[in-house]
Amino acid sequence: MESSREFNFNAAFLELSRRENCLRGLTTLLHCLLPCIQERSRNCWTVNTRSFC
Repeated sequence: MESSREFNFNAAFLELSRRENCLRGLTTLLHCLLPCIQERSRNCWTVNTRSFC
């Protein structure tokens, strides 16, 4: 029982860090896509959204 609680904590921690990475990735993506939005480049969109979580 003790190990299952520990596993849940680890899973929650992993989920939290993944969301944090997702937010950081979103910020990076916005920075990356800002020129694309201005240029309206389709190719730029597809390349950059691939690295998005």
